[in-house]
Amino acid sequence: MIDKKKIDIFLKYKGFYEGFQRSSKNKNGLSDAEWFLIDELITDSSLMMKKLSSKEFNESLEKKLIANCDNSETIGYLKKSSLKDLY
Repeated sequence: MIDKKKIDIFLKYKGFYEGFQRSSKNKNGLSDAEWFLIDELITDSSLMMKKLSSKEFNESLEKKLIANCDNSETIGYLKKSSLKDLY
């Protein structure tokens, strides 16, 4: 389950997976699968927030966010984070 702490870890490394792998010995509770899920959700949310996606895509993304995030605050934080210049 994705929470704000895990998103913060992702943002700390600006989505740079190798940097996370090299410098994070205990991974702070963030698994590789969760890392890639956050990457996908942020990328998809960026498209939605910039109005570059279809209604169907947005509906599917909302369902995915609800299924994978711990609460609505986390979803809002992830969406806001998707507008940052990460890559």
